[in-house]
Amino acid sequence: MPAGAGRSAHLTAGFIRVRLTESQFVVQKPYDVPLGERYQQFGSVHRMWVFATDKPISASHPGGARTEIKVDKIYSSEVWQFEGDAFVPPGTSGASVMQIFGAATHATTLMLHVYDGRLTYYHDLSRVVAAGVYGRWVRLNVVHDVAAGNVTVFVDGERRLIAPGKGGTEHYFKFGVYKQSHHQPSRRMESRWKNVAVYTKPSLPETANWNEKERGGQGKGGHAAHIVKPIGLVHYQGRYEPAWMWDHYIVANNDQLDRSGRAFENKAERVKGELWV
Repeated sequence: MPAGAGRSAHLTAGFIRVRLTESQFVVQKPYDVPLGERYQQFGSVHRMWVFATDKPISASHPGGARTEIKVDKIYSSEVWQFEGDAFVPPGTSGASVMQIFGAATHATTLMLHVYDGRLTYYHDLSRVVAAGVYGRWVRLNVVHDVAAGNVTVFVDGERRLIAPGKGGTEHYFKFGVYKQSHHQPSRRMESRWKNVAVYTKPSLPETANWNEKERGGQGKGGHAAHIVKPIGLVHYQGRYEPAWMWDHYIVANNDQLDRSGRAFENKAERVKGELWV
C-alpha cells in the first residue's frame, strides 16, 4: 500500500465513486507500434512507456509521443476527483504523467510533469508538487471543482497545489507518459499506475433542513430552503476535506462581500444571512 493511501481516505468523503468499465480505460500509444511494445498490464498495474523519438497516436495527430490511458468519462460541471497510485522509475524526465484534458483557451486544465524526480505543475520547475518521486508508489488525488474554477492536488494525502481552472465545456482525466518539449526529456519515459478511481459530487448541495441549533433560527414553516454555493476544500480538524456538511461551512472563512456589500464571519453565516427563506 502506498505511504499516503490511508491518509487520503478522507479526501473522497462526500463523493460518489463513478462506475467505470474496462472499455472506458482507453490506451493511446504510438500508431506505428503494437500495443504490447508500449503497454503492459500485470494484475491491477498498468505499465506504460514511450521513447522520445516515437510517433504520435495517429499520423494526423499534432501531439507528441505518448502512451497514456484516457478515462473515457466526459464531465462538464460539478466536482470531480481522480485518484490513483503512480510509480515513476528513475531516469524518466520531461514527461507528463497525469492531466485533466479540456479548457477554454488551452488543451488542458492541468498537467503534472516529472523532471529529475520532481513532480511539477506543467513545466514550471519553481512549482514543485512533490520531490523524490522516483522508485516509490505515490498516491495522487486531484479534485477539479468546475463551478468554483479551481483544481487541488494532494500527494499522499497532503495538499500540495491549488491552481485555477481554465474554463471549457468538456473534461476528462488521462494518465501515463506524454513526452514534453521542455528541460531535455529523457530518451525513454515510463510510469505505472494502480488503484485508479474517479469520484464525483454535485457542486450545489440539495436543499436541506438544518435544525434550529445549527442555523440559529427557523425559516418559514420551520424549514430552511436554500441553495449553497460550492466552497471546495476546507481545513477541518487538522486536515483538508471537501465541504459537504454544515460544520465545514462554519470553519470556512468568508473573504468576499455579498451583493449588498455585507461582510460575514464565515460561509455558514453568509448562508444564513442570504439564503434562508
